Amino acid sequence: MHCRMLCTLLVVIASCLVSTVVASVFHQEGPECFRKAPEECAPLDVTSSRCKNFGTDIYCCHIDSEYQLINGLKAAVKPSQKITALHIRNMTLVRLEVNIPEWRNLVSLSITDGNISQIIGTLESSHLSCLNLSNNYIEETDPLLISKLSTLVRLDISNNNISLTPSLSPSLVKFEIDLSNNPYINCHNVLDMLDQISRGPSWDQLHFDNRPQTVCRLCTAHTKCGPYTRVNMLYVDNVEYMNKVSAALTLELTCCMWTMSSI
Repeated sequence: MHCRMLCTLLVVIASCLVSTVVASVFHQEGPECFRKAPEECAPLDVTSSRCKNFGTDIYCCHIDSEYQLINGLKAAVKPSQKITALHIRNMTLVRLEVNIPEWRNLVSLSITDGNISQIIGTLESSHLSCLNLSNNYIEETDPLLISKLSTLVRLDISNNNISLTPSLSPSLVKFEIDLSNNPYINCHNVLDMLDQISRGPSWDQLHFDNRPQTVCRLCTAHTKCGPYTRVNMLYVDNVEYMNKVSAALTLELTCCMWTMSSI
């Protein structure tokens, strides 16, 4: 009986997708990360630094190696200068290590429009409020990537290929996240995030930006409902509804990855 009700719930939710996207609205009120346009990049030649100084902000472009990034930052940052924001555009490294001591005083960090597929390490900062990792090819992040960022207000990981989001700090009070245009996001992971929020002692609210472009994969393969595989693409509003309607639903979800057939 429980399984039949659960499957019925999934069908009803999936049938509501059209009405949900119409009702969804774009929401954004958190701080914007420091970000510069492509035309403001430093000249692209072998001898010049790939980074430019904008007061307390640094802008780096076309970074091919960690060595190039380190040298570019050394050339752009003056001795004893305090840097609060960093934007790295078009980093072609496949793997990026982010546990960098010099980044611990940043308020804003943007690493965008590159070829990064994996982010390794944990960001440690008592000041970082905005993190933008959009428009890369990120498939995997360290599960604890942002778990120590108690002041984080906004996270943008839109336009990537992630399936699992990193764990959040339990100290956050208000938080905005943009997961849009990640076609492999697992609904189970989103439910875990909502569950973490509901259990946190000081959580106030969570906002999903770009809701009309934010969907996740719900897979009911090899459950008690039957031996078939079915994949539902759900808008984030539906996932929030699922979280409220049935706490037991999370036990029935399976990870939906690359090889699943669509309904």
